[in-house]
Amino acid sequence: MRRRLPPFAIGCLALSGALVAAAAVALALGDDGDRPSPPVPEAELSFDEDDDESGTDDLIGGDVTGEAAPDTTFALLEGGSMSLADLRGRPVVVNFFASWCVPCIDEMPAFEEVHQELGDQIAFVGINLRDSVEAAEELVAETGVTYTIGRDPSGGIFQEFDAVNMPSTFVIGADGTVAASHAGALDARELRALIASNT
Repeated sequence: MRRRLPPFAIGCLALSGALVAAAAVALALGDDGDRPSPPVPEAELSFDEDDDESGTDDLIGGDVTGEAAPDTTFALLEGGSMSLADLRGRPVVVNFFASWCVPCIDEMPAFEEVHQELGDQIAFVGINLRDSVEAAEELVAETGVTYTIGRDPSGGIFQEFDAVNMPSTFVIGADGTVAASHAGALDARELRALIASNT
């Protein structure tokens, strides 16, 4: 029958093992404290000639330019409902935003500035994505925007636009077709240029 080691002996053996491991690490670091060489990767990424390596298209999603804008009815933050089809006859700027999206918050004052300049000729609609009513109301109050705010709590309208990036902005022509899309934040100058070249 094998004799079991007392707990004290087991502890000594564990301590010895830890000291050996620490010594091995110290040797690997060297006297000058350098870190050990980085591990050699076991896999390598490669691209075929058909692969798109730009990485920008994935942020935009599908190209919906020239397609009819979704006419799904959505709730308005202030009550009631509407669809983008209700605005046919004049150009519309649609901007998806959310309280959890910092670039969205940063660009909202610029959208309000351009809305104040062009609101008589162009409709502005902000669509709040996957937020509670309370979070959306707080953000609108904080940023001071006065244009129409709709709600998309499930993300269904966002998906209908085939958008993947936040924020996302779309310019819709007076005929109801998507004239342009932009993934990412816009400042006032960039927004004016996007509108001017697509309306």
